[in-house]
Amino acid sequence: MNEEKAGVPDPVLCDPPSSFSTTHHHYDTSMAPRATKGAKAKSMEGSKGKRVEDTLLMDARKKNQPQLEETIEDVNNKNDRLKQALLGYARFDVLEHRDQILFGKWNPRTIQKAEIAGLVESFQVNGLDRFNPTHAMPLIVPKSIVKPGTFVTEVKAINEIPLLQINMEAGKNWRITAAGGQHRVYALEVWLDRKKKQLDEYLTVEKSLKSQEADKVDEAELAKRNKSTKKEKDVLEGIIAYGGQWLVSLFDDEKIDDTLVLHISKNETKHVYMETPMEGLVQKLKLMKAEGRTYQDVKLLPQSKGTAAKQMELLKQDYVWEMLTYFDMAGVHYWHADYMKFTEFYNTMFSSYGGVSGSEICYMKYVFQHSRGGRSESGKALIHVAHEECSTSTRSVGGDIREVEGCDSGN
Repeated sequence: MNEEKAGVPDPVLCDPPSSFSTTHHHYDTSMAPRATKGAKAKSMEGSKGKRVEDTLLMDARKKNQPQLEETIEDVNNKNDRLKQALLGYARFDVLEHRDQILFGKWNPRTIQKAEIAGLVESFQVNGLDRFNPTHAMPLIVPKSIVKPGTFVTEVKAINEIPLLQINMEAGKNWRITAAGGQHRVYALEVWLDRKKKQLDEYLTVEKSLKSQEADKVDEAELAKRNKSTKKEKDVLEGIIAYGGQWLVSLFDDEKIDDTLVLHISKNETKHVYMETPMEGLVQKLKLMKAEGRTYQDVKLLPQSKGTAAKQMELLKQDYVWEMLTYFDMAGVHYWHADYMKFTEFYNTMFSSYGGVSGSEICYMKYVFQHSRGGRSESGKALIHVAHEECSTSTRSVGGDIREVEGCDSGN
């Protein structure tokens, strides 16, 4: 039957598309329509000689500019906002007013004794840099309780930094919230107590010396007292005079929010390349030699038992000084060798083998230097001279000074 259905085109008069499926009777819409020969030729003619970047207009795009990472940009932004909230700097006795300082609101950390001990040791070795803006203790304060004129907007000299005062209107129950510095307060208390004990020792010796009869006191002892001991006592009194003062940075509590306070209260996260104990020992040696000083100028660190104190004890010994000097001349590989461990080196140098080791190194140094210097002596004669040069050395351990035999004695 040639019966035509209404609305259905004659298949003879209308060819189906090439993507037409006779099996499923639908069009494949995932395929783009084919371009005619004329359109294709025109397209090829228009894109001939052009690159992808031309067709995509990449040359018209804005070129990337140098920029910092997002984390750094965020830190810089917070620091800029902190500058707007900063009232200024002042000296503040954090020990005298420790009951008025509230810690732990933004940095609820428990007290770590190891961290306190580390800070105290650092104060002993490096000095207490308490008025450096880098180490300022951040305080969040109501601007109304701070007395005008008792803080400055810029730190120039210590004597120009005023002592912070609180307005009378604040009453007796005023409080200031700190955004860090709790361990520093504890460490400062320990450090100050040690300094006071050290001063008491000086005063005790001074009192004993004054009570003696003049003709029974050794003149050399008096000369030492007037030249060095009195100067050290005076310096110590001046250091203690600052008491528990520390530089504080004051932030207006109305211009600062939790994001900023959390930013300034977090612990250090950046890696710092810390010197090894042996590196520190060598650096101290090099610095002293550069300044024209010798082992006789080494000052021990009182009331300190850490690495720095042991380094100074070692440098105080003449035989250790000579040994380290030779090692340093020989090259840096010694200091990073597996066998060059500071604790073992310290124990060896203060053992019965210390003087022997120093003497042997002295002998090796002499032979090495003169064998390369073109000396005319025979090997036997050179060894004899080396033994003579290294025959004796002075060794001081715990204040006991005695002569130590050199290489040729076999000690």
